[in-house]
Amino acid sequence: MTQDFLNMLYLFGASALGREVETQYCKNLSKIRDHALSQEVWDVVYSGVRQKIETGEVKIPSEIHTALEKKFFSNIGLNMQKTQFNLASLKKLEENGIKYAVLKGITVARFYAMPEARVSSDMDILIDAGDEKKTVEILTDIGYKCENRPKYDHHMKAYHQMGGLLEVHISLHSAPTNDIILDDEIRYNEEFINLGDGVYSLGVQDGITFLSAHLIKHLVNDAAGVRQMMDLLLYMKEYKEEIDWEKYNALIEKLGLRK
Repeated sequence: MTQDFLNMLYLFGASALGREVETQYCKNLSKIRDHALSQEVWDVVYSGVRQKIETGEVKIPSEIHTALEKKFFSNIGLNMQKTQFNLASLKKLEENGIKYAVLKGITVARFYAMPEARVSSDMDILIDAGDEKKTVEILTDIGYKCENRPKYDHHMKAYHQMGGLLEVHISLHSAPTNDIILDDEIRYNEEFINLGDGVYSLGVQDGITFLSAHLIKHLVNDAAGVRQMMDLLLYMKEYKEEIDWEKYNALIEKLGLRK
């Protein structure tokens, strides 16, 4: 692990928590940016570093600073636009009696010091399997292009020019993930909770279980990123008094994933 990667981790952590970054960790910022981009956390890192650039404590060419600022605000603006469009679309589902929960994304971004900087490439939601056909009809009427869900898959993809990709899940895990990676040990049974502004999420205990299982799935299938780790850690921090830790730790132990 290179020093540049370690510096990226420090800057990501400090920026996510809203702590003032120390300039000694900003050396080789271009290399740090490469690492952050590969982990999809550069906008979070930059949100903490940009003040140091503006004050001159971190020195980079003015034309690069201008380009970074332009890209930063462009990414945030586009992400907010897609999010608001998709939330307006989800309101249509709610108006038609379809319950949904947003997964990951904005439900965890709110724990970051600058939520807008935790940019998502898409939005994932969970609905009841019995509501899938009606959901496709409503989304199609709004202008989404809905792909047919493969017979044994657990989600379908809906695309919109304004909203980008909306993944509609009828279950939280695929059958192979549930059977092979999770040993069919996980059950989700909490009511969705209203976070306000038209955002519903999984219940607190279901939320930590899903974030953990999702991270484990990626770790087994390819690799887990630092953004997924931070999402989980910030979730734990936010709900530390509400999470049933005995239940959670017993599940992790049962799955053989303590280490």
